[in-house]
Amino acid sequence: MANKLIKSNLIGRRDLHGNGGGSLDPEKYATKQELHDSETRLSNQIALLEAHLDTKFEKTNADLNQKMDNMDAKFNHRFDLMDAKFDQRMNQMDAEFNKKFDQNDIRFEKVNTHFANIETEIQMARNSMIKWYLGSSIALVGLVIAAIHYLM
Repeated sequence: MANKLIKSNLIGRRDLHGNGGGSLDPEKYATKQELHDSETRLSNQIALLEAHLDTKFEKTNADLNQKMDNMDAKFNHRFDLMDAKFDQRMNQMDAEFNKKFDQNDIRFEKVNTHFANIETEIQMARNSMIKWYLGSSIALVGLVIAAIHYLM
């Protein structure tokens, strides 16, 4: 069958006398049975190839799914690490901000104490001025009365 030639143009061809074109050399041409056997073998080989390809695709698909699952696991692990680092950094920043706010609160308390001290000093100075004013006024009235008594 390997070296036999299949001529499709001989099918249905007739010679001038209505005959089928002469005798067929079995070394050059294939019989219907040989064609049928070849078709059966090719169909079987195609079926085997399809099964083989299906198996290959299933294996490739399974391998790809496994690799994707591994990548998902790696990404999830990395995201978890990043999330933990992010949370840790946010907690550090929160602690730093709280420390800075506490330091600012202490500074504001110092400023408030300083203003309270200044306010106390101002009140004391005001009281001193009132005392001085009253003392001066009394002394002046005394001088005026003494001057009036002396002159009279």
